[in-house]
Amino acid sequence: MPVVQYWKKAMVISRNESEHCIKKIKDRMNNYAVLWSQKLLAEKV
Repeated sequence: MPVVQYWKKAMVISRNESEHCIKKIKDRMNNYAVLWSQKLLAEKV
């Protein structure tokens, strides 16, 4: 079953890379949300 082991390793690598990218996207979205809310607060003052 070497082919199965190959695909298993490939899936683990893909998942790890995807999780890293998703975390970066979430962090960026949170940063934009903070900036947006600060801008809204500044406009109200």
